[in-house]
Amino acid sequence: MFKLSISLIVSLLILTLPACSSQGVTPQSISQVQSIPAAARNTFTRAVWSAEAGLYDEAIVLFSALTQKYPSNARLYTNLGMLHLQKKELTAAEQALLQAVKIYPYDAIAQNHLGVTLRELGKFHDAEQAYLLAIKYNDRYDDAYLNLGILYDLYLHDLTKAIVYYKKAQSILATPDKLLQQWIVDAERQVANLAGSRV
Repeated sequence: MFKLSISLIVSLLILTLPACSSQGVTPQSISQVQSIPAAARNTFTRAVWSAEAGLYDEAIVLFSALTQKYPSNARLYTNLGMLHLQKKELTAAEQALLQAVKIYPYDAIAQNHLGVTLRELGKFHDAEQAYLLAIKYNDRYDDAYLNLGILYDLYLHDLTKAIVYYKKAQSILATPDKLLQQWIVDAERQVANLAGSRV
């Protein structure tokens, strides 16, 4: 269900950087990022641009090199993990994202993408915990609510919980999502049918 598009990767790369504009990552905005050491900013910029251009292997090499030089920077591991997830390299994505949340567990984006990775690996209860942490650390993070709803709906078969999280995701969105609304209607119908068949 979840597909990480290149535009989403780029926007999430940007979201993980404090002080970057929502217009995109530029050399000027990169220079404002305090958590990226000055010596690494050129490499970081090249890595982001490579990801934006769809050159995932190049971006992975660059982010991997940065994690070797700056092993305590959680954002680098988050970006590396997201790129591995994009390429369906799930074990590598899990390792990078686990390292990111080990360094800084309060990053909702890292926790959410760890949840997606764990779900894809069939580790559903671990995925649930990662999504719940993402929500705990950012209670306005619609993707985490949506992903948790999907997990409950399609993998853990708990429609009642799925509806709760789908509705929460929908309530956060600036514009209601028609597909998500249909999922809510379908799940509610299934719950009603199950209740009716038990009577």
